[in-house]
Amino acid sequence: MIDTNGYTNRWPRAKRALPLGRAPFALALATMLLSAISTARAADSYQIYMSSDYTLLMNPTSMSVQSMVQQTASTAANTANNNPVIDIQNTSSTASIKEVQFKLTDPDSAFDALGLLKGPSDAEKRFGTTGPFATMIWGGKSQTVDIVLPTPLAPHQNLVFFVNLTPLNGTPDPTWLPGYTNIFFQDPPNTNANLKVFFSDNTTLNNTLPSLESMATNTSTNPQAFVLSSSCCNAPATMFLTGQFSGTPVPEPSSVFLVMLGSLPLAIPAWRRYRRAGR
Repeated sequence: MIDTNGYTNRWPRAKRALPLGRAPFALALATMLLSAISTARAADSYQIYMSSDYTLLMNPTSMSVQSMVQQTASTAANTANNNPVIDIQNTSSTASIKEVQFKLTDPDSAFDALGLLKGPSDAEKRFGTTGPFATMIWGGKSQTVDIVLPTPLAPHQNLVFFVNLTPLNGTPDPTWLPGYTNIFFQDPPNTNANLKVFFSDNTTLNNTLPSLESMATNTSTNPQAFVLSSSCCNAPATMFLTGQFSGTPVPEPSSVFLVMLGSLPLAIPAWRRYRRAGR
């Protein structure tokens, strides 16, 4: 005869034991998940700084430099506006930058000069994405400049270069509007300049420059940007622009595997208790 009374009496205890068995198992799974998340590699990122004045770009907080810039004659300021200086700082925690491409999407404008002012000495300059720019500063026109870095740009290092902007169809061109702020920041129709940055971990960030207002506005998240009006002449304002670009965190496959493997001693006993409680 089946002891239904004893079976009935034992079943509630089994049902109560089941949640207790589940708790360590759930805790083990949660521990593994949190550990795996914590091993995610920080996102690759870079900061871009831009100005028509090299001295200001290198010393943006200097009051004497700012005052000097505000005294620049209109002829010199207009010329400088077609020769912007660009500073790219690698803000990644571990990955290095191995290549930078800068492309104009303005259909009427082109680069016709590229000069490196700071960075690895073996950097290769190219117009377009093929063929070296050789040792000369001036060359043929292209809507893309490509800087290849055989010695990669390590985290917290800077690559500084200048470009000269010109009409794509020749000079003079009465329809062409000079000045890098007019060429890089056309919004609308948002035909701004594009940056493609290649990192040593095979991550590529492909970014379009945001609006001029967002790069020139001094805010709590962008505290360094500012605009200096001329104090002596009928010259265009000199800007110090900045913007931050980043990707998304990427889990390290090897680290996640090691975390899961290391968590097995915690998960297996919990699983066994869970199975026993369910019998």
